[in-house]
Amino acid sequence: MTSVTQRLVAARKSLGLTQAGLAETLHIHHTTVSKWELEKVEFSHSNALAFEQAFRVSANWLLTGEGEMMLPAPNQDSALRNGIVSRVQQLFWKMLRHGTELTTANTVMNVPLLTAVPCTGNGDALKDYVGIQCVSFDVQWLSSSFDVPPRNLCVMQISSDSMAPIIMRGEFIFVDGYERQPEYRDGVWVLRLDDELTVKRVKMVAPNHYQTISEEDPSCATDLPKTAKLLGRVVGGPPRQY
Repeated sequence: MTSVTQRLVAARKSLGLTQAGLAETLHIHHTTVSKWELEKVEFSHSNALAFEQAFRVSANWLLTGEGEMMLPAPNQDSALRNGIVSRVQQLFWKMLRHGTELTTANTVMNVPLLTAVPCTGNGDALKDYVGIQCVSFDVQWLSSSFDVPPRNLCVMQISSDSMAPIIMRGEFIFVDGYERQPEYRDGVWVLRLDDELTVKRVKMVAPNHYQTISEEDPSCATDLPKTAKLLGRVVGGPPRQY
């Protein structure tokens, strides 16, 4: 198969899905799938990652045709571990909602969950790194907890210790910058560096000249490369200083 479109159609049919069924699973409008398959809208890298996450169809195969269409099935230990992590995360979100049972759509807002996959590409906005998963929060809680519009928030889980001890591996943070990039101010930022998402404390030393500051040794500063791009500012998370 020579094109992304042909592989996308083949994958959908292999899964036994209609365009509407695929759209429902990916939480997108059914016309988007039609536009992908008619090549009216680009099937992007983030779309491929969402497809892989939902159906275990290789994003690399979809985009390049290389390798096998389906990813290997996870082993039992991995599946068990992922299930435990999922339940822990669900408990975390329930705690964040202050135990409130939300029953009407008007009180709930779905906050996108960033998929910080290594080598995700050169996206210029946080939207480029969002998969299909969202987390539901009480709108009033979001509005009262963060001094930013709730629609501009997304959620990210830290996967390394680079920000320790301020933010630890496995902890969740709220990031301002989903709908539009926030105005710059010194603080902790999500940035694209070497084609990966990372979280660093950033300080402006001159116009268009930024440095990253070590959490363990604040006197240790490193110039941020010109190729780095600030995507969103961390506005909340664990009860620590941001």
